[in-house]
Amino acid sequence: MNPAAIGVDLVDVASFGEQLGQDGSVFHRVFTAREWNTAARFTPEQGAPASEASEGLSTSLASSGLSMRSMSMRSIQSLAARWAAKEAFIKAWSSLYYGREDPLERDQVNWAEIEVVNDRWGRPSLRFHGAIAAALKQTEREISASLTWLVSLSHDGNYAIAWIHAYPSESHSSKDFS
Repeated sequence: MNPAAIGVDLVDVASFGEQLGQDGSVFHRVFTAREWNTAARFTPEQGAPASEASEGLSTSLASSGLSMRSMSMRSIQSLAARWAAKEAFIKAWSSLYYGREDPLERDQVNWAEIEVVNDRWGRPSLRFHGAIAAALKQTEREISASLTWLVSLSHDGNYAIAWIHAYPSESHSSKDFS
């Protein structure tokens, strides 16, 4: 098994926003409360209101308590980039198993167990929970190394992209650059 991997995913923000606005959308369940709160911090004043940026968006987001009409386009872009990161992570993780069966079937993935978090300066990283975290520990045992996951998110206009790089590391602690 190759202990380094890359995954990338591109999301069409308008299409994502339309799906996000649909009652019962799968996207209501793929984000953690922290991810919803991160997106909610962008008010309509910080970007075009979603209702102006994309036609036909519904007015509720299930348990998030947010309204599509109150979300800015920047909020939707933020969620789209986080969705891209989750998809890119699965691609990178899966590439570690090239030629073999993936550790989890796609329908077994609880997307909210892959969480995109930010440090206090806004730099993204991944946090894992539940079955995903347990399966990742198994992957690390198989490759006899701890994995570090680097994340880069970007969005511009109607597109959001995420790039994920996994590589073996000695520890998960911060590096000393002195």
